[in-house]
Formats: sequence, C-alpha cells, structure tokens
Amino acid sequence: MRRIVVMNESHKLFPEQKTLLQEKFGTYEILSVPEEGWTLEEMRGVADSIDLWQDQVLFVSPVPYLLATLSFKAGEMCGLVGPIPEDRRGVYIFHNDLREKKELPGGRIVSVTATTGWVTV
Repeated sequence: MRRIVVMNESHKLFPEQKTLLQEKFGTYEILSVPEEGWTLEEMRGVADSIDLWQDQVLFVSPVPYLLATLSFKAGEMCGLVGPIPEDRRGVYIFHNDLREKKELPGGRIVSVTATTGWVTV
C-alpha cells in the first residue's frame, strides 16, 4: 500500500506532523504540488494515478476535510458508500484547531495555525 502526502512544494511539515505521519503510516511519499498549483487536466491525471483500493492519501491543508466529508456524505446519500473503519479510510488530512496571534511589521495582528496541536482525520 502506498501512503501519499499531498503538499504544496513551498510548504514544510512541522515536527509534530512528521511524528504523526510516522506513527500513522510508517513510510510515505510526498506528492509535491507546484507553487502555482495544477491545471484541471493535471489534477485529473493525479486523481487517475491514485488507487484508493490500494493507496492512502493525506492532504496538508485544512480545506480538504470539508470537501472529503461532504463528498462522503453525498456518496452515503446515493447509497454508494457505508461506514468505513477508520484504518481502511483512503483519504486523510492534517487538522489543527489551535491558532496563535502573530504581529506583522506595522503592528497588524493576524491569527495563524499553531505549530503544535495537529491531528490526522
């Protein structure tokens, strides 16, 4: 089974994320998304190259959780999928509810995702 981590090439994994990956997957490969992203055609090719019967995928971004959850619910509504044990799920994401305040030059305060507090869901 392949374990694939989809991550923008300009991003880096936090130490806690690396530990979680090692605990959950053992070995894994990084699928780097170009900084400028993929075209629709390129994304179709990537999607076609992943076999969810054999592969597990983790996205390093908070947005895919909502997309994955709604997609799963849509499949349930159509009777296409039922309960799947957590250890047999094919798609995961890193999630972090913790935010830290950060002061930018000029005094502007922004909220950023914390470096700790990560979970895989």
